[in-house]
Amino acid sequence: MLVVEKKLEELIEGDELSEDIFDVNGILILPDGKVLDERLIQALESRGVESIKVRAVVHLSEKDLEERRQEIINEIEHRFRNVQGNPLMKDLQVLITEHRLKNQ
Repeated sequence: MLVVEKKLEELIEGDELSEDIFDVNGILILPDGKVLDERLIQALESRGVESIKVRAVVHLSEKDLEERRQEIINEIEHRFRNVQGNPLMKDLQVLITEHRLKNQ
Protein backbone atom coordinates (compact mmCIF):
# COMPACT_ATOMS: atom_id res chain seq x y z
CA MET A 1 0.00 0.00 0.00
CA LEU A 2 1.02 3.52 -0.65
CA VAL A 3 0.49 6.42 1.75
CA VAL A 4 -0.99 9.51 0.13
CA GLU A 5 -2.16 12.82 1.51
CA LYS A 6 -5.70 13.74 0.55
CA LYS A 7 -7.62 16.93 1.01
CA LEU A 8 -10.84 16.41 2.93
CA GLU A 9 -12.97 16.81 -0.19
CA GLU A 10 -10.99 14.00 -1.88
CA LEU A 11 -11.74 11.44 0.85
CA ILE A 12 -14.11 8.60 0.09
CA GLU A 13 -15.77 5.99 2.23
CA GLY A 14 -13.37 3.11 2.75
CA ASP A 15 -10.19 5.21 2.92
CA GLU A 16 -7.96 3.98 5.76
CA LEU A 17 -6.03 6.40 7.97
CA SER A 18 -2.27 5.91 7.87
CA GLU A 19 -1.61 7.91 11.05
CA ASP A 20 -3.38 9.06 14.19
CA ILE A 21 -5.41 12.27 13.85
CA PHE A 22 -5.23 14.73 16.76
CA ASP A 23 -7.09 17.97 17.41
CA VAL A 24 -5.32 21.25 18.18
CA ASN A 25 -5.19 20.30 21.88
CA GLY A 26 -3.42 17.01 21.16
CA ILE A 27 -6.50 14.88 21.84
CA LEU A 28 -6.83 11.82 19.63
CA ILE A 29 -9.72 12.19 17.18
CA LEU A 30 -9.22 9.02 15.11
CA PRO A 31 -6.57 6.28 15.36
CA ASP A 32 -4.25 4.99 12.66
CA GLY A 33 -5.97 2.23 10.70
CA LYS A 34 -9.50 3.60 11.11
CA VAL A 35 -11.60 3.08 7.98
CA LEU A 36 -13.52 6.21 7.10
CA ASP A 37 -17.23 6.42 6.44
CA GLU A 38 -19.29 9.47 5.54
CA ARG A 39 -20.06 10.25 9.19
CA LEU A 40 -16.36 10.28 10.12
CA ILE A 41 -15.46 12.42 7.10
CA GLN A 42 -18.10 14.96 8.17
CA ALA A 43 -16.76 14.87 11.73
CA LEU A 44 -13.27 15.66 10.46
CA GLU A 45 -14.67 18.53 8.43
CA SER A 46 -16.50 19.93 11.48
CA ARG A 47 -13.20 19.86 13.41
CA GLY A 48 -11.47 21.91 10.73
CA VAL A 49 -9.24 19.16 9.40
CA GLU A 50 -8.07 20.12 5.91
CA SER A 51 -6.11 17.04 4.82
CA ILE A 52 -5.02 13.65 6.12
CA LYS A 53 -2.78 10.79 5.09
CA VAL A 54 -4.50 7.57 4.03
CA ARG A 55 -3.38 4.21 2.74
CA ALA A 56 -4.13 3.83 -0.93
CA VAL A 57 -4.39 0.55 -2.71
CA VAL A 58 -2.35 0.78 -5.87
CA HIS A 59 -2.44 -1.91 -8.50
CA LEU A 60 0.95 -2.19 -10.16
CA SER A 61 2.03 -4.41 -12.99
CA GLU A 62 4.52 -7.16 -12.10
CA LYS A 63 7.24 -5.14 -13.81
CA ASP A 64 6.41 -1.97 -11.85
CA LEU A 65 6.16 -3.96 -8.63
CA GLU A 66 9.59 -5.50 -9.18
CA GLU A 67 11.05 -2.07 -9.99
CA ARG A 68 9.59 -0.69 -6.75
CA ARG A 69 11.03 -3.61 -4.76
CA GLN A 70 14.45 -2.99 -6.27
CA GLU A 71 14.23 0.73 -5.45
CA ILE A 72 13.49 -0.13 -1.82
CA ILE A 73 16.39 -2.59 -1.65
CA ASN A 74 18.77 -0.11 -3.26
CA GLU A 75 17.72 2.69 -0.91
CA ILE A 76 18.24 0.55 2.19
CA GLU A 77 21.57 -0.78 0.94
CA HIS A 78 22.69 2.80 0.35
CA ARG A 79 21.71 3.84 3.87
CA PHE A 80 23.67 0.92 5.38
CA ARG A 81 26.69 1.20 3.07
CA ASN A 82 29.04 2.44 5.81
CA VAL A 83 28.31 -0.34 8.32
CA GLN A 84 28.49 -3.47 6.16
CA GLY A 85 31.06 -5.14 8.47
CA ASN A 86 28.82 -4.93 11.53
CA PRO A 87 26.69 -8.10 11.97
CA LEU A 88 24.10 -6.34 14.15
CA MET A 89 23.64 -3.62 11.54
CA LYS A 90 23.33 -6.30 8.85
CA ASP A 91 20.55 -7.95 10.89
CA LEU A 92 18.86 -4.58 11.23
CA GLN A 93 19.18 -4.00 7.49
CA VAL A 94 17.53 -7.36 6.76
CA LEU A 95 14.65 -6.60 9.16
CA ILE A 96 14.07 -3.16 7.68
CA THR A 97 14.19 -4.52 4.14
CA GLU A 98 11.68 -7.27 4.99
CA HIS A 99 9.38 -4.77 6.68
CA ARG A 100 9.53 -2.25 3.82
CA LEU A 101 8.93 -4.91 1.17
CA LYS A 102 6.01 -6.36 3.11
CA ASN A 103 4.41 -2.94 3.64
CA GLN A 104 5.04 -1.32 0.29
